[in-house]
Amino acid sequence: TIAGRYLNNLKQLSALQADDPAVKGFLQQAKRALEQGRFDEAERLINDAKNTDLEAAKTLQETANKRLFAAAAAAAQNGDIQMTQIHYLKAAGYYQEAASLIPDTFSKELADYLNVAGQALYYAGKYEQAEPLVSRSLAIREKALDKDHPDTKTARDNLQKLQAQLKEQRQGTEKGKP
Repeated sequence: TIAGRYLNNLKQLSALQADDPAVKGFLQQAKRALEQGRFDEAERLINDAKNTDLEAAKTLQETANKRLFAAAAAAAQNGDIQMTQIHYLKAAGYYQEAASLIPDTFSKELADYLNVAGQALYYAGKYEQAEPLVSRSLAIREKALDKDHPDTKTARDNLQKLQAQLKEQRQGTEKGKP
């Protein structure tokens, strides 16, 4: 019934929680408007509360993305330091950490981190572990750039070399079986 929906709306509106004083104020005003039968005003006030929350969330997300980007760059820097010392497995771990931290909106950097993680594993002789990382890096580059972009071509060449090395390694393992 309409009366039941009205009472349910009042109950739901009363249950909405807000940390932000402005949002809390909008919701309280909306409840009063709804209690007085001013539905259009209640709708506007609830939209004001929603939009205030969305704007705050957007700002927080932008800040979080900047911090995650910085944390990923720091992890990659440690990967670079480990590569300099020829500690390929440790470097790969740092590059994979960087890839896991970087927000999806930074597709170029994500592709770069995945690629260098794959290279580090390649240098360590861990071809099977490297292959999915290099393959994912290529897929990201193809989507973000295009198939004919120089970075995409380099990534494709790197994947082909890796797959050839992996095939050779597998064939050598099979020949060595009794």
